[in-house]
Amino acid sequence: MTLNDYAQAYIAVQGLMQERMSYASASALLTLRRHLEPQAMYFAGEERKLADEFAAHDAKGGIIWTGSGSFKFAAPERATEYAARRAELMAAEVQEQAPALRIAAPESITPAQLEALAPFVEFAEAGK
Repeated sequence: MTLNDYAQAYIAVQGLMQERMSYASASALLTLRRHLEPQAMYFAGEERKLADEFAAHDAKGGIIWTGSGSFKFAAPERATEYAARRAELMAAEVQEQAPALRIAAPESITPAQLEALAPFVEFAEAGK
C-alpha cells in the first residue's frame, strides 16, 4: 500500500470516530487509527515541506493559501515539478502490513470513507 492509501484511510477513520458502534468495532477502528497515524503524519509533514518549498510566502514567512490544500506558487513555472514530486510522495510504498480488521458496518458512511478504508477493513453487514 502507498502513503496516500494510509493518509486517506486515516482521514476516513477520523471521520468515523464519532459514530456509535459496538465495542468490538470501536476497538478495532481505534487499533487501525493507531496503526495508520505514524504514516499519515509522516505523509502530512512531507507534503507540508513540499508546499513550503514551492509556495509563495507572506511577509511573516507563512504560506499563501488559496483554498483548502492549495497555495499560490512562488514560481508558477515549477507547478509541474511540484505535482511530480507530490505524486511520487503519494505513491511511496509502505512496507509494513496493516492488521486485517472486520467490523460491523457503521450506520452511515460516505462513499469516500468506504473506498479509503476498503484496503484495511472488511465491513460485515447486519445479519452476516
